Amino acid sequence: MSTPILFGSPRAQKTENIAPRYTDLGYNQYNQNSSVQRYVVPPAILAPMAIGTNYGYNLGGEAPPTGSMTSSVQRYPFVSGTPSTNIGDMSSTRMNLASVANPTSYYTAGGQIDRLSPPTRSATDVIDRFPNTSGSVSATSAGNLSNPGLYHIGYMNGNTGYFAGGTVFPGDPAEIFSLYTHDKYPFAAETISVLGSSLDPAISTSVSMATMSGTAGYINGAPASLPNDYIQKMPFANETFTALPTDQTETARGGSGHQSETNGYFAGSYQRTPTIVDGPISTFPFASDTGAVVTIGTINSYAPRSIGSYGEIRHSYHTGSSSNVGGFISGGNRYLANLSKVWYDTIITFPFASTAPITITGEGTLEADNRLAIGTQS
Repeated sequence: MSTPILFGSPRAQKTENIAPRYTDLGYNQYNQNSSVQRYVVPPAILAPMAIGTNYGYNLGGEAPPTGSMTSSVQRYPFVSGTPSTNIGDMSSTRMNLASVANPTSYYTAGGQIDRLSPPTRSATDVIDRFPNTSGSVSATSAGNLSNPGLYHIGYMNGNTGYFAGGTVFPGDPAEIFSLYTHDKYPFAAETISVLGSSLDPAISTSVSMATMSGTAGYINGAPASLPNDYIQKMPFANETFTALPTDQTETARGGSGHQSETNGYFAGSYQRTPTIVDGPISTFPFASDTGAVVTIGTINSYAPRSIGSYGEIRHSYHTGSSSNVGGFISGGNRYLANLSKVWYDTIITFPFASTAPITITGEGTLEADNRLAIGTQS
């Protein structure tokens, strides 16, 4: 049998030979002397650095008691309970920024650059590049976004990064949020090209969470007042967003996105109405392509930090990174009804698993309490 038997798709890249087999048929033995050659379809590979093997990063953000912003680049090894180390600085203080990475570098883009009240509050379009092989880094200029802004969503595939959504403070005291364009960022050129309209204009993307498979990026966001019923998907093959209806009721906005080889994860939330508490962690399988998420645990099952008689804890505005075995969450804050903000300096982790209950472990620490930073991995 010399003709190959084809299995799967054009992605098939390697072959394997099936050895001859001998079957005992009573007194007679059947000898299949010929080998059968078949194509073996490799799995879809996640984008370079979508899953790290060595370090997670916490970039920028703000710290109490004044809410002053920082430019720090903090790095922590993917070892539960290990603290971070400050290894350098971005080109400016920033929070609410985006990040992407490739096998040699990681990038920060955009973000809010001051804490003043409108109409003077402003954002940047600057993209910084850092080497991921050094314990001491300096920012190198690596281009600019098509527009300055904050809350952009960063994700990547192969040799290309993407920045989608985002908001801007256009000088209006009402802080009108605007949807931005969808920027494509080839790492080799480090030059932005605009792909067109970013996301569904009917769905708010402020304070969104992103995850990615080997074939698509996924964005989960929500308006400030209601949960979002959609995850928006962008296949890398056509670079066009579509909305996947979901039945999610908990994970909403202001958390972190993570990814394993098979599943996307969203961790934490900041939601006013209806109240969402405990920092839910939800997951969905990339293979299902429905966007239906299942809550498998809560951040605060590990270390709830209630104050007085209030138990309304919302773990949000933290950063996320993904190792090859689990998700890491650093910093963040809680909002309690009628009480002031409380920031975290903790680094906690959860194992990648698609069934409940998961177990939260830690704690490493950041160099200072921190929120509204961005995370990535190497």
